[in-house]
Amino acid sequence: MEDILQRYFKMENSGTKTYFDTDEICELLEYFEFMDDYDHYKKVVKLGQKLHPHSIDIKIKLCRFHLFNDEYEKALALIDKIGDADDMDLIFIKWECLIALDRYDEVIAHINTLKINPDEELQEMFEFFAPILNENYSHTYALDFIKRGLALFPDSMLLKEELCLLLESEGMIEEALEVCTELIENQPFSIDHLYIQGRLYAVMKAYDKAIESFDQILIFDEEDLEIQIMKAYCFIMSEQYSDMVDLYFSEFGEEIEHLKETVDHIEIAYIFLREMMEEFKIDSDFSPLGIKIMPSATFEYDEDANGFSLIADSFPGSITFFFLKELLLLVKGEQSAIYNIEQMLEILYHKGIENEHIRIDTVNTSIVSQLKQKTAIFLDAKKPGIDCNDNDLHTVRQIIDHILNGNIERFCQQYEALTPLMISKCFEKIFLPAEKSRKRRAKRFSTEFQPAVFDSIPSNELATRYLKDKNHYN
Repeated sequence: MEDILQRYFKMENSGTKTYFDTDEICELLEYFEFMDDYDHYKKVVKLGQKLHPHSIDIKIKLCRFHLFNDEYEKALALIDKIGDADDMDLIFIKWECLIALDRYDEVIAHINTLKINPDEELQEMFEFFAPILNENYSHTYALDFIKRGLALFPDSMLLKEELCLLLESEGMIEEALEVCTELIENQPFSIDHLYIQGRLYAVMKAYDKAIESFDQILIFDEEDLEIQIMKAYCFIMSEQYSDMVDLYFSEFGEEIEHLKETVDHIEIAYIFLREMMEEFKIDSDFSPLGIKIMPSATFEYDEDANGFSLIADSFPGSITFFFLKELLLLVKGEQSAIYNIEQMLEILYHKGIENEHIRIDTVNTSIVSQLKQKTAIFLDAKKPGIDCNDNDLHTVRQIIDHILNGNIERFCQQYEALTPLMISKCFEKIFLPAEKSRKRRAKRFSTEFQPAVFDSIPSNELATRYLKDKNHYN
């Protein structure tokens, strides 16, 4: 492939004509499709038409190009002209075009002509197209398509997986959990299915059951930091702070017996969870279920994304707690908090525009209520000055109010009207102490932690000092 690319770009740069056979043209087209480079895709497909005007393979690639450009009628007309009714690629392109034109009934009519004798090939067609339909088109169509597939092939694990993910995205958590339970009954040692089960339990606030699911995964890999963070999250949200700290000690520090009765404090528990999340790097590898990565289709993968992206993406409903905690740490001069806030807001925006069923938990638990009060007191006392003006204050208060009120639609509208950089700068001006102001940079910020209960202790020394302080009191 490298040789073909070199020849192609050499031709591009020099303007000299170069010959490529049909297979080479198709390889180039597949490469540029994978890279989402449709400018070069268009050039190559035109080159292929000139060199091989009768090639069916290149004509099929041209159909795909029409699909990419939303030229659905052109693609359908070319498919009819090609006339190869049994070609799988053409069938899928035709289905996508019909669905994009809201002609789903014609897809079903076509399927009905194929399902007289259900066979392995038809099952593969359902299993291949269901994720495409689920991710890119109407969930109503996707649900109908998956149910039709399961009616024909009730034992299809892939279709059940798609059904599980679809039900979750539609906010039907209990129904998704039922399907996930079926998957685990068939594949009891599937880490992916246990992961989904644990996440669903956590969304339902059945934290103890979620922990059980994560514990089963840790049997296979006890050092899986992602699962440890998910488990730690459940400890925090269920106010099991002592268990949270025990988990941290077991993986990152020496366990001290005399601290057993004094560690059940939210501040130290949150600090340890925060350290775990900042240590974690999001895995960009794709998995069969599209999990344990950034599931949001439109979220642009960031190589510096940490565990805050994981939590925000997996549990957007509980973002209030983490958002407020990071705001108050920003007030204390914790510069990396702005980066964590950026990740949460960006994912919340993408989740909000992708799924109308996303909801933020606005229930006033005692902890969240205290955080809200502290944030409100800080904002009420904030006066416009040289570093921040009335517009900055107004923008920040609106964004916070939208989140605390669970108004995702209004939040998304405001986020879209501004740029992420503008929003981050507003938060920095309002919350970051003046003496900590600094030029923005793209990568991770240096960290220095000064929470109220541990004044002037840098975060990298916090755990050590805490363990050494035998006279520590909550």
